[in-house]
Order: sequence, then structure tokens, then C-alpha cells
Amino acid sequence: MGAGTPANTGAAGAQPFIGSRLPGAVRYTLVDGHLCHEA
Repeated sequence: MGAGTPANTGAAGAQPFIGSRLPGAVRYTLVDGHLCHEA
């Protein structure tokens, strides 16, 4: 999962620096090719 899910890999592929663009309250980290949000 994740590596084959376009919903996850698509966002990661389009925005590699999505974690830097989002506010500190919600952080997105690339783990094994999928995004995990941590509040």
C-alpha cells in the first residue's frame, strides 16, 4: 500500500516539499512512499 496508491504517491510526486508548505500544526512525512500526517 502507499507505493501503489495514486492518492498517496500522486501527492508525493507532485509536491515533494509538501511538508514544508503545510503549517507546523500538520506535518506530512514521506514513509515508504506514502504520506503520514501527524498532528
